Amino acid sequence: MSVSEETNTLLWERLLDADMSQRYYLRLSAKLTRLELVLSVLTAVLSSGAFISLVTGSWPWLAKWAALGAAIASTRLVFSKHGKRAELAGGRARQWMEAQSELERLWTRRTVVSDADVDKMLARWDKKLLPGTEPVVRALPLNNRLRELAYQEVLRARGLAQG
Repeated sequence: MSVSEETNTLLWERLLDADMSQRYYLRLSAKLTRLELVLSVLTAVLSSGAFISLVTGSWPWLAKWAALGAAIASTRLVFSKHGKRAELAGGRARQWMEAQSELERLWTRRTVVSDADVDKMLARWDKKLLPGTEPVVRALPLNNRLRELAYQEVLRARGLAQG
């Protein structure tokens, strides 16, 4: 017993999709975490009395710009919710990682399972990954550059890269 060519292709495509999705969401989570850290540090530095007193002596005009920069950075930090988005992206990465792991196991057993077994597993993951994800996915920014990086990384990791 083994899976048909059509199911084999479907399984391979889903495996690549899961691999790319988990890599994308991991990269997105890391980027959002870094952005929140940068905004936090920028706010702390620009609003610190030590920084203001340091620049006021040499460049008095810079103090006004530092205050404005601190206000902008702190407002962006409060309203952008990068930390929450990073947490959501990390959760999606974990879900896709679990799906990828199960798909990898199924891929190695494709010569001893049936099309029905593969269909059941894929349907189970569709139920687990798709419902309720619309608000989560809408809350996360789409970053085409990160998607392309994740795609290229999957191609290299799977030995499918050209050149």
